Amino acid sequence: MARHSSLLLNIGPRPDGTFCPDEVALLEHFGRWMAVHGEAICGTQASPYNGDFAWGTVTQKNNVLYLQVLDAPAGPLVVPGVRGKIQAVTLLSTGKALPVESTDQEIRIRYAAPERKESGASSIEVVRVEFEQTPHIDASAQARYQWKVPNRGPEGINMPYQKWIVDRN
Repeated sequence: MARHSSLLLNIGPRPDGTFCPDEVALLEHFGRWMAVHGEAICGTQASPYNGDFAWGTVTQKNNVLYLQVLDAPAGPLVVPGVRGKIQAVTLLSTGKALPVESTDQEIRIRYAAPERKESGASSIEVVRVEFEQTPHIDASAQARYQWKVPNRGPEGINMPYQKWIVDRN
């Protein structure tokens, strides 16, 4: 996925053969998220960047970049060093087209996180950026953050990783 990594779901039964309700809820949530956003994970390549952005991370497949928005920025999503003719920019969860500005140095996508209508809805959105051809990513345009951790998860699910310290230097 984004960091040349694989996802390992380390869930096992309790001594009585049942599963912890928090783990079951998390797996159900993950399944719902993958049903909508799976194309941004399955069959993709690692991010062309060496780290994460303040807003999240990137995966790629052929002529598409998937921007996984972990923390919505106050302004636009900025992706540096991307060159190529953009065909479409859409939010995977809604299919809604998003406005984009493109220069030789970066793309800027006007993004606002959609309102959550259901309890336990994911806070991780994916923006699909489709290019006419495989985009060129300037090797000097790199991300700044390492191992971005979302500051929130599905409502009502115990997520202990939220207390992790993130290196933002």
